[in-house]
Amino acid sequence: MRKVKNLSASLSLVCICWLGVLSLTSAFPQQQELPVSPSDGEGLKFYYFPTPDQQMEIVYNDLESLNASNIKPATKTIFLLDGFTSTATSPMNTYTKNNFSGRADVNVILVDWGSLSGAELSIGTPIEMVFSYLVAFANCATAGDRMAEFFQFLRVNGQIEFSDMTVISHSLGCHVAGAAGKRTKALFGERIGRIVGLDPAFQVTPWEQQIRLQIGDAEAVEIYHTNRDGVGDSNLATGDITMFVNGGADQPCKEEDSEIIGKCSSHSYSWQLYNFALNNDTVKACPCKGANCLCKRCSLDCSDPVRIGWYIPSDVRGSFYVSAGPME
Repeated sequence: MRKVKNLSASLSLVCICWLGVLSLTSAFPQQQELPVSPSDGEGLKFYYFPTPDQQMEIVYNDLESLNASNIKPATKTIFLLDGFTSTATSPMNTYTKNNFSGRADVNVILVDWGSLSGAELSIGTPIEMVFSYLVAFANCATAGDRMAEFFQFLRVNGQIEFSDMTVISHSLGCHVAGAAGKRTKALFGERIGRIVGLDPAFQVTPWEQQIRLQIGDAEAVEIYHTNRDGVGDSNLATGDITMFVNGGADQPCKEEDSEIIGKCSSHSYSWQLYNFALNNDTVKACPCKGANCLCKRCSLDCSDPVRIGWYIPSDVRGSFYVSAGPME
């Protein structure tokens, strides 16, 4: 989303946002519990990838599709969940799926919420973009409800425990992940193992507080801030583990696109770095306190830095700073 360069345009967008927000009031009544509308989650698709080139849809409550997938039981299972206007083939989904699938120690399931994420709506103008975002946001709780039901379906029929489930989410997908984590706890009395929030989307409406990703939505909530001054969340303490990458606001993207990862922005840098760290143990994090969390280029001077990403030690908690450069 490009920044508006003049005051009148900024005020116009603010007015548009709030008009759209007010129009959604009826959809979000003054209540504490999340809305339950499982029948509306039919648009959610779950694709299992035993290898990067094999795609097998597992349909919620369809044992035949689950059995046909030959998903590995009692195995750590990753759910990939991209953000606003994402589809099954969006860059974050495609690259992360290719990077993780085919490994013997994990299952990879790509969650396609394209029919709910705003991908099917026009965003050619600022008004259309705001409207599409509000529609996508309004669908986050519905998508989260269906994901929670799917988690239980896998646990009961696929012998995959909640503790072995990890959701790797990006941007507005982090809202869906937060809603899914909350709903799982509410319905089944347990939490899933981990939710990774890769530069969670900034909070536009007051209703987002009900579903946004935060501590308690999983046994461990792991947040990576890369664009806090832009489209990323500016809150400082939403995770059990909070990573401030190069200060958490602006990232060292190269002018040219990478042939491996594609177009880089401070927002996309979050998932690009997470993927890079899977196959490179050179990116480390040091504990931080106060202002040094926001240090743009701090040297790692702690005695025992931790590896970030998939291989972060399971018992790590707290806030950390990360210094990383452009990814090749």
